[in-house]
Amino acid sequence: MAIGCRALPDSMVETTYLIRSLMGRLFNEVVTAGTGLGLKDTQCGFKGFRAPVARLLFHLVRIDRFAFDVEILSRARRLGLTVTEVPVHWKHVEGSTVHPLHDSFTMVADVYRSRRGLLAGPPVPTISVRPADPGAAPESGLAGRVSDLLLPMLDGAPIPVLADGRGVIVLLAMVDPARVALVHSALKDQLAPLDVTRKALGVDDLATLGPLSGRLGAAAPSAADS
Repeated sequence: MAIGCRALPDSMVETTYLIRSLMGRLFNEVVTAGTGLGLKDTQCGFKGFRAPVARLLFHLVRIDRFAFDVEILSRARRLGLTVTEVPVHWKHVEGSTVHPLHDSFTMVADVYRSRRGLLAGPPVPTISVRPADPGAAPESGLAGRVSDLLLPMLDGAPIPVLADGRGVIVLLAMVDPARVALVHSALKDQLAPLDVTRKALGVDDLATLGPLSGRLGAAAPSAADS
């Protein structure tokens, strides 16, 4: 992830709205103390994601108010994703829907609930593909083969596909249950005799897979198709 940071030396900030600026700074202090994220500006609206990473993180988010940024960043850190702050040119414009007093308390409450684990994200439907023999090595190019099969079934959606050394795990984030069932059935038929297993993984389960930074490839057309 790359996130904008108005506090970096190379950033340019244009605003005369002192109350909002002060609220942002105080809120970021609360976030730093409450979550240990160690980021200078969690609330800047500039955030960039690789498509499969965005799909996974937004599947896991429960907060739909102004503190959703903090939950996304907390999930990213929990899953071992890299978060980089970059300088921005930021200018305040009229029309903000933030209410300094009311929203400040609500945002702090949301950060607390997220930090205490009171907002468990919805589990991610997953499909693992492994050799039928537990002692066998996964076949070469298995991730690419699985990706090629997924593309037509999911209309080209950037579904994260993770190679974990024992096989491949497909993270069906933001895919409806009916489509998940169809994908599972199709992969079982087309990948036989490989072991194709369906389950759901929460944030803690995903964290046991190890740091995901640089490992979340999306299903993409093969060279022959592009």
